Amino acid sequence: SGLTINSGSLEASGGGSSSELKTDDGTTAMEVRDGTSGANVIGGTKQTTKGFPSQATISGGASNRVGADGATIGGGGVNKATSDDATVAGGEENIASGNKSSIGRGSKNKATASNTAIGGGTSNEATKADATVAGGRANKADGKQSAIGGGESNKTSAEYSTIAGGRNNETTSGLYTTVAGGADNTAGGDYSSITGGNGNTANGENSVVVGGKNNVAAGDNSFAAGRLAKTKNKAGRKEGAFV
Repeated sequence: SGLTINSGSLEASGGGSSSELKTDDGTTAMEVRDGTSGANVIGGTKQTTKGFPSQATISGGASNRVGADGATIGGGGVNKATSDDATVAGGEENIASGNKSSIGRGSKNKATASNTAIGGGTSNEATKADATVAGGRANKADGKQSAIGGGESNKTSAEYSTIAGGRNNETTSGLYTTVAGGADNTAGGDYSSITGGNGNTANGENSVVVGGKNNVAAGDNSFAAGRLAKTKNKAGRKEGAFV
C-alpha cells in the first residue's frame, strides 16, 4: 500500500511490496520496502536497495544504495553501504563494504574490511580489520588494527601501527610502529618510532629517530637525530647506539 500526505492527512494508495509517503505534489518523501526478515526505511530521492536486505535505512540525500542487512546511510549522495551493519553518515561517493564498517563524511572514502572506520577526508582507505583513518587525503590503513590520524598519502602496512599525520609516511613491517609526523619517513622495526622530520628511517627493534633529515636507526635499541646520522644493523650491527 502507499501513504500520501494530502492537506495534512495521510492517504493510502497503491499496492505491492512497498509503502510510500508522498507530499501533495506527488514527491516521494519516504518509502518502506519489504525485506526478507524486516522492512527497509528509505528517504530522499533516487535511492536503491541491492538484493533483498532487511532493516536497512537511508535517511536522506540522493542516489545512495544499501545492499545488506542493517546497512545505514544518513544522507549525502552516491554513497554505498553494502555489508551487514555498515554505515555511511554522509558525504559523497563513499563506500562502506566491510561488515560493521563506518564512514562519517567526506568523499570517495572506502572502508572495505570488518570493523574499519573512516572519519572523513577524501580518497582514504581502511582495508584491514579494525583499521582506522580519521581524516586527511589519500591515506591508507592497510595493517590490522592500524590507525592514521590525518595528513596526506600516508600508509600503515604494519599491524597495530600508527601514523599521526604528515605526508608520505609509512609503517612497513614490524608491530606497534609509530610515525608522529613529518614527510617521507619509514618505520619498519618492532616498536620503532619516528617523531618527525624528513626522509628518516627506523627499522631496528625499539629504534627511535627524533626528527631531523635522512637519519637511519637500523640497530636494535638505537637512537638517531640530526642529519645523516646512521646506526648499523646485521653485518655491521650496533645495538643500543646513540648517534
